[in-house]
Amino acid sequence: SGPDRLGSPGADAIRIDGRLTAAQRWRIDGDIDRTLWYDADDQLLRVDFVEKDRAFTIRRGACGG
Repeated sequence: SGPDRLGSPGADAIRIDGRLTAAQRWRIDGDIDRTLWYDADDQLLRVDFVEKDRAFTIRRGACGG
């Protein structure tokens, strides 16, 4: 496998703590594809991981934090 590739950022609105939140989306492609969303204060809001046939999502506040 080759090195990971960083995609261009994009604007999104994602649901965090039950409300839509403006976010900057970054995509990193490699052995595990990752999409990360940050708010205007550069706080990580959400991460999606995709590896072969498995997908995982981590969201701020999803576990009570």
